[in-house]
Amino acid sequence: FDKVVDLRDQDKRLHLQNSELEVKINEQNRFINSLEGALEREAVENDRKLTHLRKQHEYRVQTLIKQVAGSDARFSNDTDNQKMEDMEKDLYYYKRQSRQLKKKLRDIIGGSEAAGDADYVSYDSHISSSHEPPLSPMLEKKTTKDN
Repeated sequence: FDKVVDLRDQDKRLHLQNSELEVKINEQNRFINSLEGALEREAVENDRKLTHLRKQHEYRVQTLIKQVAGSDARFSNDTDNQKMEDMEKDLYYYKRQSRQLKKKLRDIIGGSEAAGDADYVSYDSHISSSHEPPLSPMLEKKTTKDN
């Protein structure tokens, strides 16, 4: 009989512990739900602030672009004209260099053809300090293509 009473008491204690644990679980679930709600509210608030900051930044960037465009408009024509003049000078220089190099190449090639059956072209007129034997016309053409 004592065993039955002990088992009933133990059963009551277990039910009581079970109900206490259920209450704790419910309280923790409510706490979790309130934290999730607060987290969602903060996320929405942060998104709103971020959007506001992006708009401010875009406005500032546009304002700076307008300021720079206004100040550059005065100087752009002068700088464009100067750039054009510089480019024209460079173009003239490189065209002149190209013509001179083509003329030298024609002279060298023409000189080797005028020599007729000669296997070597004399470099004495072009390189005075060289002690190497002159190259054949075929090798000379190949080296000028490589450069």
